[in-house]
Amino acid sequence: MQGTRIPPLQTPPILPLSGEGLKRSPWRVRGYGLIGQFLKQLLTLMRDAEADAASSEQSVRSLLRKHRFAVPESACCPCRPCGEERNVITGYALFPRFDKEAEEGTLEDLCLGTLAGEEAEIRLCIVDAAISQVRKKFGKLKWPHKSRLHTYLSLTDEFVTLKLGESAKAGAFDFQAPALEPLKTFLWSMADGLHGQDAVRS
Repeated sequence: MQGTRIPPLQTPPILPLSGEGLKRSPWRVRGYGLIGQFLKQLLTLMRDAEADAASSEQSVRSLLRKHRFAVPESACCPCRPCGEERNVITGYALFPRFDKEAEEGTLEDLCLGTLAGEEAEIRLCIVDAAISQVRKKFGKLKWPHKSRLHTYLSLTDEFVTLKLGESAKAGAFDFQAPALEPLKTFLWSMADGLHGQDAVRS
C-alpha cells in the first residue's frame, strides 16, 4: 500500500489505568505526572470489556467527553476533533475483540487466542478440565479469564516462573496469530488518521 513512512516519534506513555485510575484525568495519573505533552496528536484508549461490554464502552466514551476529547462513533473508529474539543485524534477499543461491536472478555482472552507451540491446544484442554473440576467443588471463580491463562502458563517449564509480559517476550504467544489482526488493523488506522493518509506498514 502506497503512503508515507511514519517518522520516528518519541515513545509515548502507556498507562495501566483501572478502577480509580480511570476516574482521574488521563494526563494526571499519580506516579506518571503531567503527560499532556504527549497528547498533542493522538490518544488511544484500550481496556477490557469485562462481563458488560456496553457498560465498559460507555465508561470510555464518558471519560473522553468529560475531558473534552472527540468521542468516536464507535470502537475502533479514529475520530478527528472539531469545535472546542482538544486538538487530538482519538480512538478506543475493548479487549478481546477489536471491532465496532464489542463483546465481553479481557486481554487474557485475547492472549489465549494467540498461544504459541504445537502443544498449546492440548495443554489448554487439560487446563479447562481442571478449572471445570474446581468450579464444581468450590463454585464460581472470581477471575476465570486470569485463572485459565495463568494455569496454562504454570503447566509449562518455560513460563511457570514468569509474569505475563515476561512470558510474551519469552515466546508464549504467537504475534502473527489471526486473533491479533484486528488489533493491528485498529492501530494502523490510528496512524493513518494521524498522517491523513495510508502509513507504510513495515
